[in-house]
Amino acid sequence: MFEWEPLISLEPFYRRYNELLDLIRTKHRNQRLIYLAHPAAPGEQESEVERLDLHEFEIVRGISSEAIVTEDRSITTAYAIYSTALLTTACLGVRTHSLYSLFDDECIPELLKRMLDRRWASEIHADMRLDSVERWLSGETDYNLEPSSDRVRAATTKMLETVGLLDSGESVATGNGVVVTPEERWLQPLGRLSVTGILRAVIGIPPTYSVRGRLGRAITAPVRLVRRLVPGARA
Repeated sequence: MFEWEPLISLEPFYRRYNELLDLIRTKHRNQRLIYLAHPAAPGEQESEVERLDLHEFEIVRGISSEAIVTEDRSITTAYAIYSTALLTTACLGVRTHSLYSLFDDECIPELLKRMLDRRWASEIHADMRLDSVERWLSGETDYNLEPSSDRVRAATTKMLETVGLLDSGESVATGNGVVVTPEERWLQPLGRLSVTGILRAVIGIPPTYSVRGRLGRAITAPVRLVRRLVPGARA
């Protein structure tokens, strides 16, 4: 609901918004187009729909972006001016794009764009934010979504090697081509063994067994025995 954003000039904003909708119709000609209405109070539900030129769009209400994408796997591309839904639906395999950078400063001032950049700009897929109509319509921004597991694993491995918790030994490749780190590489390094520790290991004394405590109890055993047998006895 862009009426809630005081920095946006609504008249030029919606004029540009309709121009972008027309470009979406052009780029995705002969494809099914869906407009998902933003949740709003009853008196506000139609305020945006009435301002937009949504011919050729199927208007859908009462469902979240994540739910509609999950139910309809034919959806491959999604647009929004800016929205959290762009990030969540991208996680479900949908290529998403934010459009706010395609508005001029009269519609969305530079201050608001910088704020949106800090929150919504993607470091992984830079073309998630559209900056050029020409590149967008020519298909240059049609990035491919790829699993992030390999990137996350490489970053985690590098971090563990940097802090000394992981040796740079050889990795093992599985049958499906996935590189797996041997489990022994993730074990904590052995602590320095003392002479006492070595003797304990050879004799078989448990780590929780206290020799000093046992000797102390043996030395004081006669005194405790006398106290039990002779009432009022003191050491």
